[in-house]
Amino acid sequence: MAVDRNAVREERERGIFSEFAQSVGLPVVAGSLQSRPPPEPDVLCEIQGRGPVAFELVELIDQDFQERTAVLGRFNRLLRAYPDELSPVDRGAFLQKYANAAIGVTFRPLRLRDLQAALPELFRWLRVDVRPTANSLDLDRPPALRTAFERIAVRRPMPHLDLSATRAGYLEDPTFGAVHEKLHDKQYTTCHPIELLAYTTIDLLLPLDVWQATYEQPLRDLLNGSTFQRIWVFSLGQPGELKFVHPPL
Repeated sequence: MAVDRNAVREERERGIFSEFAQSVGLPVVAGSLQSRPPPEPDVLCEIQGRGPVAFELVELIDQDFQERTAVLGRFNRLLRAYPDELSPVDRGAFLQKYANAAIGVTFRPLRLRDLQAALPELFRWLRVDVRPTANSLDLDRPPALRTAFERIAVRRPMPHLDLSATRAGYLEDPTFGAVHEKLHDKQYTTCHPIELLAYTTIDLLLPLDVWQATYEQPLRDLLNGSTFQRIWVFSLGQPGELKFVHPPL
């Protein structure tokens, strides 16, 4: 039996909106929530005291972004734990050589298993071939390591050994781009007021105070000159949390 992808998407959007409305106390008239076809905004509902209001939904941190950040976290843990997999002699030599160094590894966007397979050669090279006094933001990597790693840095002196991984290509918080596309790049047809519900299925990438300092004013500026009347930023979960709304109700 064929799956109606539009019906699945619409059901998910109504579920997200219902969770949002319940969490923030938005007085939606029972039975008024409905999905609408393009070029109308995603959902339409009636709000007590305000009448019909259309909402466009946008996910700020999508599944692909989550997967990329998950690979970063997993590889970082593998990198930090790898010295424990060395023989006692090799581990002792490595720890002694880098006792006062911070080693930063910038990896390319590969599968986790491919990155993991490159770790033995990375640690052999660090242990055997790199000068004991090396101090560079971009060491000259051998060809065997260039496929997996874009950059390898060793910084000295440091209080103790530190190993950390970063991903080639900045994992930029997608908030501004996603909101800009909805507010200014797309056109909507409706006779009702329009509001934007930007939501995350995981918490915001940045700590809330950092996120607010970075994005609140740019989001207000984006709203100006658009056809939208309000922006909501909401984090789904148990419980859900309203991160930002402008202008306030």
